[in-house]
Amino acid sequence: MQLDIAVPMLPARNIEQSIVFYRALRFVVTRRYPDPAPDGYAVLRRDALELHLFAWPQAIPENSISGCFIRVADAQAVHREWSALGFAAEGAPSVGALGRRYWGMREFTVIDPSGNLLRVGSPISGYAE
Repeated sequence: MQLDIAVPMLPARNIEQSIVFYRALRFVVTRRYPDPAPDGYAVLRRDALELHLFAWPQAIPENSISGCFIRVADAQAVHREWSALGFAAEGAPSVGALGRRYWGMREFTVIDPSGNLLRVGSPISGYAE
């Protein structure tokens, strides 16, 4: 278990639906509380990335203010992989367009079925961190 990290805890309107979405992004469920259950809590991992989902049936995707930033080594490669899955470019769920940001990051957005915003990015070489 890696220590000294922050792990996002995101609300899931429907845990099963969210798990299906994140499995498409190659996340693996490593824990369920209670296990198994249609609600509760789930821990998902993809390589060194870890996300936690908690059941929040009253979540309204259009009104969500939840999210996190995921820093990856190569945002372009991750975007290529995830955009090939056929999700819409906006709405919930979606994988947005890749772009260069003035703050020195190459980024794109992902919105999960519960409306959580995941901003995924990697530093553009030549920019100070």
